[in-house]
Amino acid sequence: MKKSVLSLSLVASLAGTHAIASTTEMTVTGTITPYACTPTLSNNGVIDYGPIHAQTLDNFQLPDRTLTLSISCGAEAPISLIATDNRSGTASTTGDIHFGMGTYQSMPIGRYSMAFQNAQVDGQQRGALESLDGGATWKASNNVLMRDSTTAQDFRLAFGNTTPQPTTLLSATMRIQGSINKDLPFTDDIDLDGSSTIEIKYL
Repeated sequence: MKKSVLSLSLVASLAGTHAIASTTEMTVTGTITPYACTPTLSNNGVIDYGPIHAQTLDNFQLPDRTLTLSISCGAEAPISLIATDNRSGTASTTGDIHFGMGTYQSMPIGRYSMAFQNAQVDGQQRGALESLDGGATWKASNNVLMRDSTTAQDFRLAFGNTTPQPTTLLSATMRIQGSINKDLPFTDDIDLDGSSTIEIKYL
């Protein structure tokens, strides 16, 4: 969470005509924090494909899945989102929109992407916005793909018309699209092991 530290020192000296001059110092310190916002994902953030037979997949593409992202803020606040791939470097396709599923016998298992189109922001539908410069400028898009903050450090996702709309309650559908590495040896059971962290960034 972004923190702003406020530090102020006050020094005062008072002396009477015949008094000995003296000084005393008072220090005022504190921390100003933004309004707390809490994110939650439906199904505890778990996408479980269950047992998968590789031969039944169309071009090794996994079925699309969705989760609902909900954000509650203690007071109206302008926010954005980033995502960090906890399996960074294991995606079977290069590019910061692809998140990894771990490895099997040193081979990438697959990859997945996370996309947003719009959201309900305090009861009003708002489109998805993306920034590639840390929130300095914003671009509206019909489909914003999250980017791994490990490599795309200045990427931000938000919701609004042209700029992020401050919110107290936000609800958005996240679509997950995944695929399996076709070069895997499909002779053993292989566990998908994708993991990523979504973080709120205050603007």
